[in-house]
Amino acid sequence: MKSAWVHESQTPEALEAELAESLEHGFVPPKFLYASSRQSELWLELHQQCAPTADLGAAYLEAAPHLPEEIRSLVSLGCGGGEKEVSILDALNRDIEFIPTDVSEPLARTAAQLAQKNNIPTGTPLIFDLAAANNASQFLQPHARQPRLFTFFGIIPNFPPTLILPKVRSLMENNDHLLASANLAPSGMEPILDQYDNPPTRRWLKQFLTEHEITGGTLRINIRRQDHVEWFHADYMFEADTQVSIGDRLIRFASGDSLQLFVSHRYTPDSATKVFAEHGLRISQTFLSENQEEGVFLCHPQ
Repeated sequence: MKSAWVHESQTPEALEAELAESLEHGFVPPKFLYASSRQSELWLELHQQCAPTADLGAAYLEAAPHLPEEIRSLVSLGCGGGEKEVSILDALNRDIEFIPTDVSEPLARTAAQLAQKNNIPTGTPLIFDLAAANNASQFLQPHARQPRLFTFFGIIPNFPPTLILPKVRSLMENNDHLLASANLAPSGMEPILDQYDNPPTRRWLKQFLTEHEITGGTLRINIRRQDHVEWFHADYMFEADTQVSIGDRLIRFASGDSLQLFVSHRYTPDSATKVFAEHGLRISQTFLSENQEEGVFLCHPQ
């Protein structure tokens, strides 16, 4: 397997400074929940138990026959374990190179290994943070043949669309395509709360707290609503004054403070179409999982 190529923003010094500044502002950027090997292991366990590919894969595989014939590489943005992308490439059975990218090197390597096990041509794993890297397009360009299919599975719910969708669009040339997913709530939020408030999710989130020696509080997972927007929200609520050391910086939390660990927004097919269009992406086809809780959208630049 080819060695991973790591973006300069992902050096230990840059990550340490970013984490310290984020904690001072009361939130944890999503990438720090996947940073260590143990965090990645716990996330993969959670994903298998709470969102197994077998349950959601039909929508991804349904999209496969509709993908343009001219695609030469599949670039997975936030590849995770790579199961969905490998399933798509297996179904296509075409000469398309798989490029796994993630903020977590262990996850990118896991995805590359899975692809190679399935005899899929695999390029260099790329380690970068799309939300933070200002030159992601230049970083990616030498490693992926055009035209490209970008996949973006499971990431959109964790970011404001005004932040992440322009970043995705900036990577794309006019002959590229995007296959992206968004979480849906066809029957409201309450019936699916247990997909987030469960032991595997809590173990995964608490691993960040353990590794950074953050104590003195309680993890709470609930539903938030504002201006017709709904999301699941995980906070660590401090019940005692606490100090956290990140490098040479000391971050203080007072009793009653909260630290945002995780959010997951829910969309509808109609709202996804509108939001994508606002950021230069036209949805040409929509595919829904059997349980209607995940939408997969085939898009191209507009």
